[in-house]
Amino acid sequence: MRYVQDKYRPEIDGLRALALLPVMLSHAGFSMFSGGFVGVDVFFVISGYLITRILADEIGQGRFSLLRFYERRVRRIAPALILVMAVSIPFAWFTMLPEEFRDFGQSLVAVNLFLSNVFFLGESGYFEGASEYKPFLHTWSLAVEEQFYVLFPLLLFAVWTYARRYLMAIFGGIALISLIWAEYNWRHDPNATFYLLTSRAWELLAGALLAIWLHNDRHETVHPPVMERLLGLLSRAEVHQILSMAGLIMIIAPVLVIEHFIPWPGLMTLIPVSGAMLIIGCARQGTWAYWVLTQPYLVGIGLISYSAYLWHQPVFVFARLLSPDGVSPGGYILLIVFSLGLAYLTWRYIEQPFRKGLKLPKYQLFAGAAACAVGLVAVGLTLHITGGLPQRLTAEERMISAGNEYTSPYGKDCLNQIPTSFDSYCRFGDTSGRTVAVVGDSMSTEVSWKLAEHLTGQPIGMQQFTWTGCPPFAGLIRREDPEPCAQFHTKAHQYILDSKNIDTVIVVSNWADYFSCPQARQCYTSAERPELVRGRREPEREAAIAAVMDREFDAYLKAGKKIIVVYPIPQMSHHVPRYMFSSIKSARRNHDLPNLSLEDHLKRTRVARNLLDRQSAKAGVMYYDPAQRLCSVTASGCASEKGGKPLYYDNLHLNGYGADFLSSDIVQMLGVGLRVQIPTHETQKKT
Repeated sequence: MRYVQDKYRPEIDGLRALALLPVMLSHAGFSMFSGGFVGVDVFFVISGYLITRILADEIGQGRFSLLRFYERRVRRIAPALILVMAVSIPFAWFTMLPEEFRDFGQSLVAVNLFLSNVFFLGESGYFEGASEYKPFLHTWSLAVEEQFYVLFPLLLFAVWTYARRYLMAIFGGIALISLIWAEYNWRHDPNATFYLLTSRAWELLAGALLAIWLHNDRHETVHPPVMERLLGLLSRAEVHQILSMAGLIMIIAPVLVIEHFIPWPGLMTLIPVSGAMLIIGCARQGTWAYWVLTQPYLVGIGLISYSAYLWHQPVFVFARLLSPDGVSPGGYILLIVFSLGLAYLTWRYIEQPFRKGLKLPKYQLFAGAAACAVGLVAVGLTLHITGGLPQRLTAEERMISAGNEYTSPYGKDCLNQIPTSFDSYCRFGDTSGRTVAVVGDSMSTEVSWKLAEHLTGQPIGMQQFTWTGCPPFAGLIRREDPEPCAQFHTKAHQYILDSKNIDTVIVVSNWADYFSCPQARQCYTSAERPELVRGRREPEREAAIAAVMDREFDAYLKAGKKIIVVYPIPQMSHHVPRYMFSSIKSARRNHDLPNLSLEDHLKRTRVARNLLDRQSAKAGVMYYDPAQRLCSVTASGCASEKGGKPLYYDNLHLNGYGADFLSSDIVQMLGVGLRVQIPTHETQKKT
């Protein structure tokens, strides 16, 4: 009995639009839609439902064909995806630095192999700044779906054929295991939880289970006799009314209130997933939810939602790459409209013909899709092998590119690792005698590298102790700090205290971000006063931080170590090499870099500088202020480039050029062994 798939349900297209628009608005940076990523969860439920209802119908009638299933998937997915990838290549050629273009090539390979979720997991987190320049980042969800559909049709057919009585129990059990894994694993590896099928399968299975239930009951929407009995005098229509509206609220509310740092997916994801199920199951004609979702503009957007989803991220990325000062909110609205326009054209002239009009034989369809995939993979591999084709750049552009890539070769080996023993960990030069230790976060990586170069041939060795995104004191905590960070610094601190060769400790860190408190989740305090991360009790919190610093600095001094404290490095408002490169590409060659005044730098780092001043006043503690090198008391402000070479590889991390200035000064301090008089923030203000 073919009762389901022949019945068009416009409210599901409206639900697609409701899922798509928050995703686009979130990617455009509208803070009101910070939870827009919830739309992907809704898409998973819709996909699981629609695919399973077709499969259930075919299996039930004995018409199931795996080849036909994959033919439909190729017709649905491949043409528009191939078009978007092909069109993106020339734009990436023109707008990207070699490193970015190389990564773009790698993503081309991953997308065509439906492994982009694994690829982007290996690169970074979904919400990190670099994601703004990845045109295919959004295809991770498409990869999850296609990985799911590799096995699901066969598994559904096998269970349906041999254990149909247990169909709901088996797939419900698998979904429950996936959900439990997601809830467990976000505490240990949140990025993997976000990207991988193992923690996403339950969302697709939620839609699949709903489809199986409706198939078994021979209804298009949930038949709620049990609910009627529970709710007393409510009619079936009234139950549908309540549940479908609840479903709408359960989708819209998370979009508006959930922040991107909330662990996802997990138990909280049940809210939008259940909301999508309630809408699919209960939003029948006559309900308010059905009326809302079947408005023509929502149905229209839903019809083109796949192409719109594909287009919007590349459109946003290339606009950012061509906009040194960023895209304005109004600009993003225009880009969304433009993406929807491209989506309509793609749906009208690519999607629809391949799905319904072009009667290509299966072998031609598969061969054509495979040939395109092979060609795109070949392009991607070429970009990877050639390092992003740097020869396409002008001499000026190559100089900027060099600054973007001029980073420590020891970054991976000397970051975020807890060694069994520090005896051979990240040592440079002759460490058999006098040795200096560099302790810090990622801000210290390039400084350590250049310091090691300056000490080459000198009777002074160096050892590096760094952990990304983590203050160099084990006694400081915040709500979301990774435990290994504190473990690393606890062990490193003790090792340095016990070492007879280490006589000087150089501390380099992103002080301002740790000691200011822009959001409660980012507030640091001492382990003894954890309650202070939740409020704005600044004097108490600063006192708690100062106590930790006193304890750890005094321990070094008591052990006979000298300390050099490197004050906050000026943090730019822009990605320096990217801004310089975009200025050239957008025909703004003479456009000056955004100025960071010394006053703004000092204002931003006030709390950190006050806490560091307390330490630098102690005997045995020297201090070095990068503002002496990088900032001026004149109107020119803090330098982010010199002679066309960027001094940063992003907005806050110095590259080799910038770090060379600092490390050369620090070497002089080590050689002289006396306090170098460098203006503090007070004397600079007076100047």
